[in-house]
Amino acid sequence: MTQHSPSSSTTTNTITKHKEPSFQAPTRNAIIKTVTGKFPITISDSTSIMEIKRAWAQHQGNSLDDETLNCMLRVVFNHRVWEGDYHVSDLLLNYSPPDDQKELEFHVVVSLRGG
Repeated sequence: MTQHSPSSSTTTNTITKHKEPSFQAPTRNAIIKTVTGKFPITISDSTSIMEIKRAWAQHQGNSLDDETLNCMLRVVFNHRVWEGDYHVSDLLLNYSPPDDQKELEFHVVVSLRGG
């Protein structure tokens, strides 16, 4: 009776991950509006919602951790609250800006709801 054993040579299975493009996404002018005013930021399609929250905190002089920022801040764009792992490219999928709009507007709202 012949027994077949696995080959002694090993094969390496590589998992191909989605790679970000090597070129930098074009930047866009944007503003963050708050209850106390607004300030400009430069973003790209790969900018995340979390980065917008961090920009708000930095502008306010806060160095809050990401968990706290996620609990207390809401980002509103195009009349919709965006939470989670979204990027600017996701927000722009079905967005048609007004003809006179020169920059994207993000409203950052402090939420006082409990966690």
